[in-house]
Amino acid sequence: MNQKQSGGFGSTNIQTENFNHIGTVVTGLSYEDAKSIAKDVFEENMISLVGEARKTVEERVNKMREELFEELRKNANANLSSFSEPIMQENLFNAQKAYAMTGDETTKNFLVTAIKEASKAKHRSIASISINEAIKCASQLTDNQIKIVALNFVVRHVSSKQVENLHQQNEFYKMLLEPWINEIEVSRGDILHMSSTNCANTSIASVTMQNVISTFLPNLLKTSTIEVLLNQIIQFGGTISKVNKIYSGEGISNLELTSVGIAIGYTFINERTNNFPSIDVFL
Repeated sequence: MNQKQSGGFGSTNIQTENFNHIGTVVTGLSYEDAKSIAKDVFEENMISLVGEARKTVEERVNKMREELFEELRKNANANLSSFSEPIMQENLFNAQKAYAMTGDETTKNFLVTAIKEASKAKHRSIASISINEAIKCASQLTDNQIKIVALNFVVRHVSSKQVENLHQQNEFYKMLLEPWINEIEVSRGDILHMSSTNCANTSIASVTMQNVISTFLPNLLKTSTIEVLLNQIIQFGGTISKVNKIYSGEGISNLELTSVGIAIGYTFINERTNNFPSIDVFL
């Protein structure tokens, strides 16, 4: 699988001075130790809620922690010692708070995957900083907007050397994008909101489907012109026709993902795909 990208990306420093439970460095953490850290970080820093709201938050964060540590148990590359680091504890707090406030399942699943990726990332690397910021940014996006970012990521940053024809490209998109591509609806408001966060910038010049084909899918042009190929894509049906219709619609082709947006797109796709490359490949 070959990945390409264009454009410049930025990141934002993380502030941790307001956190109470940014603790002593501990080595050789067990799953129970790490789970206890996640619980303490949330409970010592979350605002006090009352009544039904408090009960709802407790149920949500308990559910999220159970799922997170079940996933970490399955992941041989998980680095539990990272849970003793200040930046990882801030990630744990931000992730739990985001799900506690929204209760959104897509956001929860995204955040669980993001924490797993953060635990593996090299400290202060571009990947680490981007994932840290993606955890914060995800709570500012709707379920639909996270999927728009993921679609942009796949179209603009992911390609396969093995693809030789339209049918294979359709299967490639199908593997990465189905079935959730059918849930995407794009409005001008979505584009404006995403460009106001850290995940994307809006460019005056769009990267059209013609640009995508010529840059990322050159094998498809061996026996056809771009104009003929675009018409074939429209007529083809299947996932590739959906991609063309949505991507060429309201403003997605004008969105330039930042490193944070790439981390969001990567994490969303990686959650659903086996044997996806390391995030470092895309940054």
